[in-house]
Amino acid sequence: MSETNKPDLDSVYWLLFSLSGLFTLFCASVFYLGSEESAHRMMQEQGVVTICLLRFLGFALLGSVLTLGIVLLSVVVKFWTRAKNWSEPLRVLKLSLIVHLVGAFAGSVFFTLHL
Repeated sequence: MSETNKPDLDSVYWLLFSLSGLFTLFCASVFYLGSEESAHRMMQEQGVVTICLLRFLGFALLGSVLTLGIVLLSVVVKFWTRAKNWSEPLRVLKLSLIVHLVGAFAGSVFFTLHL
């Protein structure tokens, strides 16, 4: 494929980053499997900072799994197009990981503030 006919994969990657980052943010800010009473009891026993940190770590793992899926897609595209430049999957890894970590942190803080 010539350079002018090359599909714009950056917009696809940014769409994936955005959607999966928003999914991580939503999950971290909303999902809790306990009751409201158990959340308040946990807040009194463990503290707000500990709850926020543990939620961040858990949802950062979710974001890491989603990041690996996006990077795997990037590697498959590199093999499929027989491209020589392997710096793109590394860039995709960095950007996706940053987006997911920010989403996990913001969602955890949002959840903790609304306890």
